[in-house]
Amino acid sequence: MDEKIASGEAVENFRSHYANIKQIAMNIKSQDEPDIDSLVPQVDAALKSYAFCKERLAAVRALLGEKLPVELNNA
Repeated sequence: MDEKIASGEAVENFRSHYANIKQIAMNIKSQDEPDIDSLVPQVDAALKSYAFCKERLAAVRALLGEKLPVELNNA
């Protein structure tokens, strides 16, 4: 079992990375004029947060699969 998930430590990190993705998307979407100089660093940061969130979701799914194998396998 992933102790970080069980203790809730990873939840805060997931939330902060998810919020980061949302903030970057809002920043890019709300620009009146494109800021090309900041685009690549923003996309890099969003991709880093996306990778973290994807990993945490997979870990939580695996943990839930151990606890609820029948329900998840039939979904």
